[in-house]
Amino acid sequence: MVNHMNWHSQHKLTILIGICLALTVSLAFAYQLQHYYDLSLHYKAGEVSLVSIEVKPLLEDLETLPQGDYKLVVEDFNGKELYAKTFVVPNTVIIDSFNEEGESVGGGLQELQELDFPLQIPYFENAKEIKIISPKNKQLKISAEEFAQNTCGDDVCQKFENVESCSKDCKKEAPSEELAKKATEKEAAEKKAETTYTTLVIFLIIIILVGGYYLFVKPRKK
Repeated sequence: MVNHMNWHSQHKLTILIGICLALTVSLAFAYQLQHYYDLSLHYKAGEVSLVSIEVKPLLEDLETLPQGDYKLVVEDFNGKELYAKTFVVPNTVIIDSFNEEGESVGGGLQELQELDFPLQIPYFENAKEIKIISPKNKQLKISAEEFAQNTCGDDVCQKFENVESCSKDCKKEAPSEELAKKATEKEAAEKKAETTYTTLVIFLIIIILVGGYYLFVKPRKK
């Protein structure tokens, strides 16, 4: 009887350890922060233009648009394709018509001729340019140089490089206000990521304690 109880407790402990290991691996993977390009685009009569571009930590799944007749390509500094996808501009909306009594009297699909919309794509540290090609083969070229990190050694001092990060390409110079601002923003993003990770770790510890209590302590009290 005692051996059976010990085996039962060991089985519970094995399950709890397995759950903890799975959560730990998931947290470790999440902590290796991936990033993404957050594009804000403007659509007008078939043409797409850039409103803004940012690189943000990836804390949840990317919001993706359905495949369509617009093509997006990310290229590195040698013109090599890093990523490609097609997407549709979300300019089709459902319009409802109502009478004075508030009753629906009709409606249907309507195509907007102008709107702003977001587009999220994976980040690449060696990306130079993002191209968006319309169905009429018109190209929108978006520079991603300022967000690149893996270009040291190409004999060009990029906007985001300095003598400390890449002495091969850059001569000694005083850091600019822009570089200082970017460093501050990067530090803030990293601190936010660390806070998120710490919260997840605390949550994991709570799960372990509660699980241990219900699996081991509470059964003994009975």
